[in-house]
Amino acid sequence: MKIISYILGIILIFLGFAYFLLFTQSGNDIIKPYISSIISKKSGQKIEIKTLHLKPNHITTTLNINDMIDLDIDGDISLLSQKLNLTYQITGKEIKTAQKSVRADINIVGKMEGELKNLKIYGKGEAFSSPVKYFLKIVNNIPQDIRANITQGKIEELLKIAGVKPYLKGIFDLKVDIPKFDPNDLKGMAKAKIYKSIFNAKEIYNDYKIKIPSNSFIEGEILSNLHQKAINSSADIKSTFANLLIKKAIINLSNNFDNFNLKSDYEIFSNLKNLSSVANLPLRGDIKINGEIEAKGKEFEIKGESKSLGGTTSFKTDGKKLLLAINEGKIEKLLYILGKNELSKGNLNIDAKIENLQKTPKISATLQTAKAILNKNEIKKEFKIDIGENLPYTLTSKINSIKENMEISTNFNSPILKFEIPKGIYNPKKSNFHAAYKAYLKDLAKLKPIISKKLKGDMKITGEIKKENQDLIITGKSEKFGGELDFVIKNGVITFKGNKIRVSKILQTALYPVIADGEANIEAWFNLLNKKGEIKAKIDKARILRSSFTDMIVAFTKYDFTKEKFNETTFESKIDQDIVIFNFLARSEHSYISFKNGKINIKDNTIEAPFDILIKKKDFKGIIKGNINKPKVKLNASKYLKEKAVHTIEKLIEKKLGKDGEKSDKIEKIKGFLDLFKK
Repeated sequence: MKIISYILGIILIFLGFAYFLLFTQSGNDIIKPYISSIISKKSGQKIEIKTLHLKPNHITTTLNINDMIDLDIDGDISLLSQKLNLTYQITGKEIKTAQKSVRADINIVGKMEGELKNLKIYGKGEAFSSPVKYFLKIVNNIPQDIRANITQGKIEELLKIAGVKPYLKGIFDLKVDIPKFDPNDLKGMAKAKIYKSIFNAKEIYNDYKIKIPSNSFIEGEILSNLHQKAINSSADIKSTFANLLIKKAIINLSNNFDNFNLKSDYEIFSNLKNLSSVANLPLRGDIKINGEIEAKGKEFEIKGESKSLGGTTSFKTDGKKLLLAINEGKIEKLLYILGKNELSKGNLNIDAKIENLQKTPKISATLQTAKAILNKNEIKKEFKIDIGENLPYTLTSKINSIKENMEISTNFNSPILKFEIPKGIYNPKKSNFHAAYKAYLKDLAKLKPIISKKLKGDMKITGEIKKENQDLIITGKSEKFGGELDFVIKNGVITFKGNKIRVSKILQTALYPVIADGEANIEAWFNLLNKKGEIKAKIDKARILRSSFTDMIVAFTKYDFTKEKFNETTFESKIDQDIVIFNFLARSEHSYISFKNGKINIKDNTIEAPFDILIKKKDFKGIIKGNINKPKVKLNASKYLKEKAVHTIEKLIEKKLGKDGEKSDKIEKIKGFLDLFKK
């Protein structure tokens, strides 16, 4: 009996101590920190019990969650029957994150009533400036009959809570009705409606340097139905930039919700003009993409296809790499979308792979045209260049990224030009490009529509292309004319510098009579847009070659000046469209040849050039006029020829009339008259 008495005594002492801890204020104050610690560990949140007043059938307590939200609970409890009838109030002024503190006015009141195995929880109030109302049951630890409504909620407040700046301002409604939330047997629906909400264009530009229209918006609806182990959703979202339509998205959930399968269709339609400021390109036209999204846990794949470029454009990405293919896309449609004129037509095939999307992307791509032409009308309209006819061409390019640069190789082939870039380097960040190139002009005669002059032969060129900032600079070198010819094209202006260029080869190429030869040092410029330019040349050891014109001069002077070397020879000209005005001066020991303000019409292939020639003190002045290949020569004045003609006439008169008597007087009168022509 004594042992039983001891045991009962111990039990009574223990019960008394438990009663002291649980149901007295002093005891409650002792156990508060221990209960706070246990709840914090199990919930993973910092929870502090600030006040606790526990009675056998009543509880009043205040809890603080993460130093942000206060939860006040007051009501009746029954430990034996495990029944509750509690009121509660949730209040808060701010939500703290690692980066910032966000003001959050939370004030919700509600009730918890029923048994622990069948508990009802409901409440209403305001959270984050949004009206909130909800109801749910917890039956055997499983949420049931969940109903929640948020009306006229503020999107910017939700963004603040997520630690995101208020890039979007607007309101939304959310309605949830889930009779059963058993992961193995889901039932219910959820519906969200976003009213027309406006993007904060200024804030987006300040943070991302992306320009969007000031009135850019988004609106739409999302509807989800829960059935068994799946969530079936649809969405219709409209915005300034694109419309998104999802007819059917299915999410299959596992028991723990951490591993799920998603399969969804989607359709995107965009008026590209609204994306112009975002892409910083003059975009236009529409584009439509249809595709699918599949996901399993953290792994996903997005596929899409479009006919908007003509042919088929398709892509696939898993977030780590992107595969893009364009099959028989239309060049003219791509140019239109990019805001360009229809400079070219034809088919375009592209096969591209972009790897390592989440770090430094690695790009490899090939591009090839088929049945492509350059559009003569649009090229003439935009560049003021006449290529004569629609010019067929083929273009192939390969692109491979190396660190921050892209390596590009290109081959272009047309009836006029073959062009090759073995390896070019493009820096996307700086928008710089540098490449060596090889060019082969197959038939210079086909350049006539461009330069208004028929040429002869072919021409090989090597050089470099540089694109820095806004300047495109093309340099080139050719040995077509015997010496070295260098040129630079910058901002539509081409400058030439030639060293020891053979004059005869220039004339042969230009299909002009080869009337001279020598080694010329040339400086020239030509504006490709307005077709204006200048040429200056000094010719060393120049020779005037035999022609019908020189034969005539030789016949008169009885001296073959074509054997002389003219060491002081210059040529200057100004080009304005199809007209060339030129001056030519050549000096030798015994000869002087000058053309001043000569004019060549390149289009008509005609010449009109006054000349002044002095050969061993024998002068000739006149004009060369007509077709440049068969011009007519007209002598206007020559003191030498006049004197020679008068002398010939005098001899003839003396022979016919004699020198004595009356006849002699007549001869002297005639000679006096002829002297007037000698002056």
